[in-house]
Amino acid sequence: MAIKAIVLDIDGTLLTTGKVVSEKTKQALIAAQEKGIKVILASGRPTTGMFELAEQLEMTKYEGFLVSYNGARVTDCLTKEVLFNQAMSVETGRAILEHLKKFNVVPMIDKEDYLYVNDVYNKDLQKVAADFKLEEFGSIIEY
Repeated sequence: MAIKAIVLDIDGTLLTTGKVVSEKTKQALIAAQEKGIKVILASGRPTTGMFELAEQLEMTKYEGFLVSYNGARVTDCLTKEVLFNQAMSVETGRAILEHLKKFNVVPMIDKEDYLYVNDVYNKDLQKVAADFKLEEFGSIIEY
C-alpha cells in the first residue's frame, strides 16, 4: 500500500527541542510532497500559528492542509479556504470560561480579529485588540 499522506503534530513531534524544523526533516517532507504525498500539520495551535511552518515546508506549493484548534478547523494551504470549522458556541465558551475562573489558568479564545481572555485581576472576560501582527504567507494580518 502506498503512503498517501503524512500527518504530523507540531510541538514535540515536528519541531526540535529548539522549536525549529530540522533541515533533515524539512528536506524529507519536501521530498515526500514532490512524490505526491500530502503533508498535513495537526495541532492544538490556532491556524495563524501554523502558517509559518507550512511555508517552510512548501505546503502551499504542494497543496497541504492544516488541522488546527485540536481538529476543530481544517484549512487548505493553497487557497487558505477553511474546509471544516466546528467552533464551540458562544454560550459554551462562556460557560467554560466561567468554570475556569476557579483555577489558576489564563484561558484564551481566538475569534476572528480578536483574542478573548479572562482578566487575571478581576476575572472578567475582556476583548483584547492586540498590538501585534502575524505574517500569513507574506501578507500582514493585524490582531
